[in-house]
Amino acid sequence: MLATVREGRELSQWQDIPQCMPGLLGNMMDHEGQLYCLDDYNTLFGKKCGTCGEFLLGEFTSVGETYYHLTCMKCAGCKKPIEHGDSFGDCADGFVCDTCCDRVCPQCDRPTHDNDAFLCEGEVSGWYHKHCLRCASCDKTLTAQSYRPYNGNPYCEEHFKLVSKTTVNLSSTCAACNKRIDSSGIRALDKQWHVACFACAECKEVINGGFIEHNGKLYCSNDYEKKYAPKCFACSQALVGSFMEVDGQKFHPNCIVCVACHKGFGSGQNIRFRGKSPYHMDCLTCVQCRKPFAVGAAMYSVNGQLLCGNCSN
Repeated sequence: MLATVREGRELSQWQDIPQCMPGLLGNMMDHEGQLYCLDDYNTLFGKKCGTCGEFLLGEFTSVGETYYHLTCMKCAGCKKPIEHGDSFGDCADGFVCDTCCDRVCPQCDRPTHDNDAFLCEGEVSGWYHKHCLRCASCDKTLTAQSYRPYNGNPYCEEHFKLVSKTTVNLSSTCAACNKRIDSSGIRALDKQWHVACFACAECKEVINGGFIEHNGKLYCSNDYEKKYAPKCFACSQALVGSFMEVDGQKFHPNCIVCVACHKGFGSGQNIRFRGKSPYHMDCLTCVQCRKPFAVGAAMYSVNGQLLCGNCSN
């Protein structure tokens, strides 16, 4: 209960205040017959809002064992308050109201908005961000018009033709074991396979989803990336999905950061390298005179610091 303590009361009229013994002016909290100032009450017994992290005073709500200010219980999609008794769901960004539940992207689990999403129907139905609908085999970005669904996954036209399983000719020969196919099989790459023989050439596991053909052999996506996918110039890990290419070198977008200011590079921004280290043009400077190094100019490393020719002398 919240009590307002007013001037004129004697200390003896109140039970002992167990913590900081403040002057009896302002708001106090009663807990099991003892009075606490707001700061001490919050420190000892207060609950914090799961959204803003502030202590809860007055009315609040809870979801499971987490508590929220009423004003902090908002939909991550439309930002409208979720009132007591409203139905809601959750996503990667927090809670979503009933209306926005249907607008959560199946790929990234975040709310979509009209200006950055489109609706797909059928096997992979739902609202997708424009950059989230990608081919399950090659990771190419797809549109609502260009994707082809198969087995619950979206594919580009090329890989849909490769992965779609059609009726094989019984008594035909399996491309892997050269034995006759007497029951169901798989047709892919203009060949026919036993289901159990349609396996990755590297890990030997049966391929149930997307695959990639290389030099006539089948690979699951993971093993193809390990063996053949291009590597990031900075971290040497496989490049899957979007990447940046600078002077013939490929990078994960998060791996190419200026070593001087630790900021990324915008589209069309010039980048300079010293070894494998990228710099903004105006960040590659002499540590003494602070002048940028001209392209082709000599750089001298003294005790780990870069100096121009004049300052190195």
